[in-house]
Amino acid sequence: MSADGHPSRLFLRTLRRIGVDLQPREAGLASTLFAYSFLLGVFQFSGKAIRQATFVESLGAENLPWVYLAVAVVAYPVMRVYGHLAVRLSRQAVVNATVLLSAAAMVAFWWSMEDLGWVSSVLFYLFMSIVTVLVLTQLWSYVNSVLDVRQARRLFGFIGAGALLGGVLGGQLTRWAGQTETRSALLFGALALAAIAVLVTVMERRTGSSVSLSGRITEGLLAAARTEPGPKEREEGGLFAIARSPNLRLIAAVLFLSVVASQVVDLQFNWIVESHTTSLGERAALFGNLASVMALSSFVFQIVFTGRIHRSLGVGFAMRVLPTFNLVLSLAVLLPGAAPLLIFLIPGLRIGESGLRYSLDHATRELLFVPISPDERVRAKGYIDVFVHRFAKGAGALVLLPVTFGWVSPIDTAWITVVLCVFWLMCTGQARQRYVAALRAGLAEGKRRRGEEMMLDLGDVNTLEVLVESLGSPEPEQVLGSLDLLERNRRERLVPPLLLYHDDPQVRLRTLAVLERAGRRDALPLIEKRIADPDGEVRAAAVRAYASLANVPMASLMSERLLDPDPRVRAAAVACLAAHGEEESHRLADRGLEQLMGDDDPLVRAEAATAISQVPEPRLQQRLVRLLYDSDTRVVRSAIEAVRHRAQRDGMNPLFGPILISLLRDRRLKHDAREALAVFGRGVIPSLSHFLREPNEQIWVRRALPKTLARFGGREAIDALLECLADARDPMLRRKVIEALIRCEGTRLEDPRVHRVVVEECSLYACALLRLLALTPRSDFELRGPWWRWRTASPPLLHRLLDERRVDHLKNVLSLLALGVDRSGIERAAEQLFGDDPGQRMRAIEFLDNVLPETLRPMIMTLIDDVPSRERIERLERLFPGRRTEPPAAALGELLCDPAPDD
Repeated sequence: MSADGHPSRLFLRTLRRIGVDLQPREAGLASTLFAYSFLLGVFQFSGKAIRQATFVESLGAENLPWVYLAVAVVAYPVMRVYGHLAVRLSRQAVVNATVLLSAAAMVAFWWSMEDLGWVSSVLFYLFMSIVTVLVLTQLWSYVNSVLDVRQARRLFGFIGAGALLGGVLGGQLTRWAGQTETRSALLFGALALAAIAVLVTVMERRTGSSVSLSGRITEGLLAAARTEPGPKEREEGGLFAIARSPNLRLIAAVLFLSVVASQVVDLQFNWIVESHTTSLGERAALFGNLASVMALSSFVFQIVFTGRIHRSLGVGFAMRVLPTFNLVLSLAVLLPGAAPLLIFLIPGLRIGESGLRYSLDHATRELLFVPISPDERVRAKGYIDVFVHRFAKGAGALVLLPVTFGWVSPIDTAWITVVLCVFWLMCTGQARQRYVAALRAGLAEGKRRRGEEMMLDLGDVNTLEVLVESLGSPEPEQVLGSLDLLERNRRERLVPPLLLYHDDPQVRLRTLAVLERAGRRDALPLIEKRIADPDGEVRAAAVRAYASLANVPMASLMSERLLDPDPRVRAAAVACLAAHGEEESHRLADRGLEQLMGDDDPLVRAEAATAISQVPEPRLQQRLVRLLYDSDTRVVRSAIEAVRHRAQRDGMNPLFGPILISLLRDRRLKHDAREALAVFGRGVIPSLSHFLREPNEQIWVRRALPKTLARFGGREAIDALLECLADARDPMLRRKVIEALIRCEGTRLEDPRVHRVVVEECSLYACALLRLLALTPRSDFELRGPWWRWRTASPPLLHRLLDERRVDHLKNVLSLLALGVDRSGIERAAEQLFGDDPGQRMRAIEFLDNVLPETLRPMIMTLIDDVPSRERIERLERLFPGRRTEPPAAALGELLCDPAPDD
């Protein structure tokens, strides 16, 4: 131990050489979890050896199918009861209660094993089969609850190796007990379980936590245990997650076939032990030695070969190793004349099958879950690990019942293994394809996953193959996600410099950063060509990367490029010298910039704006103002982009705010100017509010401002919009302001100011309708509720304009109503009110009559209700005393004298 209490550096380096990346600060926790796993291995392997020995001694290997079937039946209610308890108890209470009760049961079996005879052997077989699965599930659930994602990924193999080493000791303890008193091995298992309770108590006191394990292990189990799932369980239960996912179905199928094949091999081995041993002690010793050999072979294979197979040969090969091994040795067992060799073949098959299953096969199956979405993985994994495993045990028991009845010899069951392995190999091929496809689909969701800790094993050749293949995708998010993963896992050497020619500038920018950090001098020629990139940010990054990798100052590198014939290269040189050079470099940059701005070609002047975008505020701001007033739209658009980029990097420059606001009048530049103003942040809201309320401002600028304010939202923007409505007479402006209010989160119908806007819009609707009724002969139209139908082929333009204004006011009212009541219902009702179906219109009116606030319902129902025209007019005049019907001449005169809109 070193002075600081951590393991020595030599020990840590040794662990890293065998693939264990253990950090000094994790040594205490990892060692405790390793000890937890080690003690569990002692219990598991010693208990299994005694279980097999006592059952074969009492009932014979040919009766194993009955107990296989009993385990499958009993496991269901036990796991369901356990799941209910785990939800309600703390992590420490669940683990300690389980291991202490199991330890007490081990002592009870030790006490009663000789007295109860075969009953005790059957009960102990059931006990060990169920408790082993339970405590192993608890171990990994506990590991997941105390380690974060990255720690679990690094330490999973180290902690799992503890169980395998414990298995070596457990097997030897059973061998030793077989030479003295066989049942005494049960006490060693009980002591190991009691020691686990002490370890967990110590860990819980250190962490000071008492969380539940339910989210770790019981969520999937409980969802799967419901016999009649409701709608939510149908969506979230483990069984339905498996049914929906081809990947999960294949994982379940592979596990099912492997467990059934293991059952067949287990029965064959128990038969061969029974045939070549005569006493319980001899059988216990043999099973103990077998447990030690299996655990040791699993440990060696996991440490030496598993990682290398994943890195070099991939998941597909790793999945095929175990079924191929079982298939070859089972065929050897069936060969004519193989009877003298069975004493070697069947134990070899059992040792190899168990060694591979506990190491390579288990790790590979866990790897198949990696590309599954986290939600599906949580719901389905518990179901697969417990219930599919137990169901497979039961299916194996049914398949082996002919051995119990004497119809088939144990050796002939090798044909079952052969058939199972053929189907198993077929499933592994499909599972590998699904695994790769899931990886590719996960990378395609890079926009969602970027920034997350994606748990991909880049030591696996298939994963690397998919990642490198994804780098050639035309989808930028998929490429960016692959770049993130490669860099995060220190595989930057796999990034091809040809990505600098990708169509998306963000990919080119990200590639430059990766190549620079990786010191990729081999990419210098391609990086130099990116100095003329169409994107200004990529040019600046290319200059930085080239100067860093070539180890030359940027100013000296770019000063000679001011005379380059390519205006993009000259612009990159200007940007570099203006941003990074000394005073002399600044003078050269100013001279080069003036040449770009004075060029007759607008594309060259646009490059000048791109160069300024890379220079920090407030340098060159006057030149940028000149470009904002250029006569060519392309130049102005580039200048706006430069303002946006500088504001995004350096913060708001108030000089550009009024200029950008004035550019909102041009529909070709309106979107660009709005995006630039949005980058300025909330500090620009007072300026936007001022110009929105200014009656002398150009009307098209005012009409563009509400949507700009809606980008910010919040109380300040809402106040500015509501103040504008107080005196806005332009109908289009009112409509734009109301649309913006609806977009602003925080606008509520209960706000008295919004309530006043609704009343005012109702009043304006009444005014437009009364004028329309006064000017239009009754024979020219039909009015049903808010629905107006012209009976003449070509109504006068004035009448059509008044009708459009009436409809606009009503739409404003309905839009504002959606802020306070059933939004989706209001929107559907608004669509139906102006539709051609009379029945739908009536249903919409009835719906509104039942959901409108009482303070507004009489007013709004007067506007939309299907009543005779005379009654409607009377209601409108009563509700809005200032709105009266006039004779046609008076109504027309009033319309002509009405103050003009703001345009």
